[in-house]
Amino acid sequence: MNAHYSLIGFVPYSDAEISFGQPIFQKRGTSEQYFQIPDHISQYIEKFALSDVESREIRYLDGRSVPISVGKLLMFVAINRDQPCFGNLAQIRPTLESWANLPYSGAGFRLQVSELYNSGAEKKEPRRQVIHRARNTVPGGLASKFLATSLLLNSIWESLQHNIAPDKAATLWESRRDINSKLNLTSEQLFSDSVTEWFQENFDLNIQKIEDEVKSSFPIEMLDNSISAFFSSDDTGANINDYIVREIEKISRSSRQEARVAKLIGRLMASPGMALRILDHYQDRASFANKVVSFLRSHSEEFLLPPRPRFIRYLVERLYKLSYPKQRGILLHELAVVLGEYPEFNDAIRDKVHRVYAEPVSIAEKTIYDQLDHPGKRRGMVRAPNYDYITVYRPKYLVKSEDS
Repeated sequence: MNAHYSLIGFVPYSDAEISFGQPIFQKRGTSEQYFQIPDHISQYIEKFALSDVESREIRYLDGRSVPISVGKLLMFVAINRDQPCFGNLAQIRPTLESWANLPYSGAGFRLQVSELYNSGAEKKEPRRQVIHRARNTVPGGLASKFLATSLLLNSIWESLQHNIAPDKAATLWESRRDINSKLNLTSEQLFSDSVTEWFQENFDLNIQKIEDEVKSSFPIEMLDNSISAFFSSDDTGANINDYIVREIEKISRSSRQEARVAKLIGRLMASPGMALRILDHYQDRASFANKVVSFLRSHSEEFLLPPRPRFIRYLVERLYKLSYPKQRGILLHELAVVLGEYPEFNDAIRDKVHRVYAEPVSIAEKTIYDQLDHPGKRRGMVRAPNYDYITVYRPKYLVKSEDS
C-alpha cells in the first residue's frame, strides 16, 4: 500500500530574501519528518527518507498541509521574504519567474529558475553572468572554476538525457560517475576521441550533436583550459592511474586524519570527477577517516552538481558526530583550513563553532575563527606528541592525539 505524506514545511537553503528550500514532509499518523527522493529519470517521487533536520530549523506552513505520495510529481518550495510558494514545477512557474524579475532577487536564485525552466540557448547568458559574477566577487578563482565546471556538467547531462533512447536512460544515469570521470573538458575539445567511441559503443549517441547542443547552452569561452584536470588527468597529461596514486600519496602525507578528511572533501569540491575516482581507491589508516570515506562514497552524487548549502551543513554536522570528542576542535580547524574559501563551508563551520560549548572546540575557537576570517593560508595550531591538549599563552593550540 502506498503510504501518504503531507508537505508541512521547508528548510531554506540560504538567508537571501528570495531562495529555494528543502521540502519537509510528515507521514500520515506519525510525527516523523521526511525528505522526498526523486526518480532521476523523471520528475516524480521515487521514495521518502527520514529527515534528521531539527524542528527549530523548519519553517512550517502555518497549519496548512499538502497531501503527497510516492509516484507523484516532485514538490518544490521557495520563499520570498515571509511568503512561501510551493507545488510542482508547473504549478509554481509563474510565481518563480515573477520573483526572478524582482530588483532584490539574487543572481543565484535567477540562475536556479533559469536552470529549471529555460531550455538550450536560453540558459547560456544566465550561466555566463553568474560565472562572471563569481570571478569578480570571490577571490582565488576556486568558486568560479567550480561553478563553471558544475554548470558545464549540467549542460552535458541535459543533452545526454535529451538524446538517449528511453530504454537506455536508466543505464546512462547509473553510469554517471564513470561518465563524469571519462570527460576530458577543454574549451577546444569537449570530448576526447576515446570518450566519443565509448559513448557510441555503449549508448549509440551522436557525440557531435551533443557537443553542438552543449556549446549552444554553455559559454565555453568562460572555461579555463586547465579545467580538463578536474576530470581526466593532471595538467601534464600524465596517465590517470599514476595521477590518482600521486594524489592519494599527497593526501596520506598529512599526519592527522582530520587533515586527510578535509583534503578529500576539498578535492571533491574542486574536481568532482577526478576526486570520485580517488575516493574509489582511497583507504585510510585511521578508523574515523575510513568512516568518512564510506559516508562520502554513499553521498557522492551530491558533489556532481554544486552541493546545496543544506547538504554542506549536514556534512559538517555528520563529520563532527563521527569524530572523536577530543579531536573535534582539530577537525573544525582542518576543515576551515581547506574549505574556508567556499562561502557555504565557511558559514557552516562558523555556525557549528558558535553553537558548540565543548572544551575541545572552545580551546581552538579563536584560531578557527581567525582561519575562517583569512581563508587560503594555514593560521595557528601546532603538533606535539603524547598529549591530547596543551595550552600555550597566545594562541592556544590543539595537538596530536594517538589516534591520528
